[in-house]
Amino acid sequence: MKNRLFFLLTILGSILLMAMLFFQNQAVGAEELIQPTPEADMYQLALNQLESFNSNMDSKSAQTSLNNKIQAMQSKQAVQATAQAETPLTLEQVCKSMLSGEAKDLPQEAMSAPQGIQPISEDFLADRGYLLNTLWRGDFSGYETEIYAGSLFEDRGTGILIMRIPDLEFFRVFPDPQADGKLTITEMDGFRMQLQTTNGNMRLFDLFAQEFIFDLSKGLTVVDLPPAPTPVADPCAAISHP
Repeated sequence: MKNRLFFLLTILGSILLMAMLFFQNQAVGAEELIQPTPEADMYQLALNQLESFNSNMDSKSAQTSLNNKIQAMQSKQAVQATAQAETPLTLEQVCKSMLSGEAKDLPQEAMSAPQGIQPISEDFLADRGYLLNTLWRGDFSGYETEIYAGSLFEDRGTGILIMRIPDLEFFRVFPDPQADGKLTITEMDGFRMQLQTTNGNMRLFDLFAQEFIFDLSKGLTVVDLPPAPTPVADPCAAISHP
């Protein structure tokens, strides 16, 4: 009896094992048959379907709209094909291209960066709402700093002074608290700037305190500059500066 039971269990186990192997082979075969369709083929398939729809449309407006979509897809397909056919640029080629482009874009006055007080074009920052006439550029706290003077575009009776430190991404506008027309930089004494209003009155501005001074006996508080931004590794640094 025990031998017969063992024999039957052995046969059933063998049948189950063979069935499991059969279904596993079937699953593997199915996976081999279902291959992922390349993106390019999917794109072409969608384009073919749109073209087939286009031929069956009666409405001219719908046909025009579909034609526009087909043309856009064809254009994109052509651009992708061209990009794939081109040889990829090396890092050195990309960096050199960027450097030459930046040099062409910089105006001559920006490349030379003269120091001291100088006149500038009024429309320099007109798109941001300012009319400027003079600029001071020099070192302040170890950073190249630019101070612009002028007035608001919408209210030319309000003089303004703009302080900019590129390396700190610092840009701040200081309106004249006693508006008397546009401001013009006339002199720089240490880190105290002298300006003149449209009506000929004098203004003093202290760079450390970042404020206009109307009472020389008043104590001033030094305003801290923002911390320098965290430097980002430049992949072109080794190529630009061997």
